[in-house]
Amino acid sequence: LLAIGTTGMNITLWNLETCSGSNHDGKIEEHKSSPLKGHTYSVYSLKFSKSGLLVSGSLDGHVILWDPELGTILKRMMNPNKVGFRVVAISADNETIVAGGDDDLVHIWSQHQYTNVKGHDNTVFALDISPDERYLVSGSSDESIKIWDLTTWPPSKLSSSEEVHDLGITCCAFQPAPTVTVPSSDGQLLPTSTTPTSSPKRPLEHRMTLATGGNDSFIRIWWLDEVTSNIKARQVLEDHGSSIMNLTFSGNGEFLGSTA
Repeated sequence: LLAIGTTGMNITLWNLETCSGSNHDGKIEEHKSSPLKGHTYSVYSLKFSKSGLLVSGSLDGHVILWDPELGTILKRMMNPNKVGFRVVAISADNETIVAGGDDDLVHIWSQHQYTNVKGHDNTVFALDISPDERYLVSGSSDESIKIWDLTTWPPSKLSSSEEVHDLGITCCAFQPAPTVTVPSSDGQLLPTSTTPTSSPKRPLEHRMTLATGGNDSFIRIWWLDEVTSNIKARQVLEDHGSSIMNLTFSGNGEFLGSTA
């Protein structure tokens, strides 16, 4: 399923399966639940959860959790400051939803609780939740990255890195945990998460990989050290010539997709 946000307030849904297979004609069909109507201004950010739910953030200051198959609104959340949202993210278990925008705050809804945290001095454009749901990363036009502890309430700031991207950070993404296949009791191969070890100095199980993009046209790859909560630069990708607009890892973490 493909979801597209528009300046016309609605979200359109498209069936990608209709353009694959031996009998396809190359056309993508609109989903029966499309369009999703719930916002009153431009839809700026969309994110699917692992279970297939969809969260949307709009410049109308609302975040909506959808069941896209049925086209129904499951939950509506509002910015108490009535300021628009630029980015949303959702945890794998659907229990935590985060949003950032023009009020420079990170808004967090977890189960039946709400809070917001202040760490940036400009618009929050980038958010992601770590695969183990312990960490939240936020990036802003102020060129900084903040790492937040989601195991505390309200979430506490663990570390901060300044001047990460010239002209501001636009997007970020945690790499999913690698998966391998192992045989089950009946001989079938089942996927399971695994984290191999590396050097004796610091095993990889204490590191997470994070990618960030910015208005400087660069993609930066970082290691988040789970012991110190600091990030360490590992690689710079310079293949784009303008602002990085989106970063997404493949489900198995093997590939990173970027748009600019």
